[in-house]
Amino acid sequence: MTKSRPPHFEVIIANFQFWDTLDRVLNLVQVYDVSIPKGKRGRKPAGSADVLRAAVVLLHSGLEEFLRALIKAGWPHSTENILNQASLAVDDRGGQPAKLSLGKSRKHRGRSVDELITESVNQYLEASDFNHLREIKVKLTLLGVDLSCGDSYYAAIAQLTERRHQIVHRGDVNEQQGSGHHPTRSISASTVRTWADAVCGFVSAVGKNYTKTRMGAETQRVGR
Repeated sequence: MTKSRPPHFEVIIANFQFWDTLDRVLNLVQVYDVSIPKGKRGRKPAGSADVLRAAVVLLHSGLEEFLRALIKAGWPHSTENILNQASLAVDDRGGQPAKLSLGKSRKHRGRSVDELITESVNQYLEASDFNHLREIKVKLTLLGVDLSCGDSYYAAIAQLTERRHQIVHRGDVNEQQGSGHHPTRSISASTVRTWADAVCGFVSAVGKNYTKTRMGAETQRVGR
């Protein structure tokens, strides 16, 4: 059986990737700050805030990749009911048949079960997303993370995911049209920074809880 890397190592890698993305997010916010003339009052032009909208999308993608990294590390070594969440990778098109036939299984000759499980989990992650808070909580539960560790951050993350959806799928268009209304929804640098702070705290809390859970599970397994 392929040896898994220590859980704390997986968290370090996932955190490193997230922090790299966070630096890019904060850089976009800074670009917005320096682009606005000092002392100018009133709401800024809609186009000038597009850099903040890009920051929101990038911040959400960083959160997604952090969660994917933990799932990729943890699921191949998880219990049967958790592995059943991902369909077996049995063909080149990423299909999801109900069962693995002998005909389709022949392409896996010479491969270990561990390799097939890892490929199946990776295929599942390619087709999965974390566009709603409820989806994030489901994945955390399957990872064995105590949901209470994120209580301080869920409200802000829910706002982030909703706004990301609005930006990506609706162009952040303001549904209130007419005189006195801008064509796009208002967004500020302070709001994006608040969401970034919340995601930072969330990633840290989840990483610590995940490590504690995985190390506890490894200790129980070795002790048997």
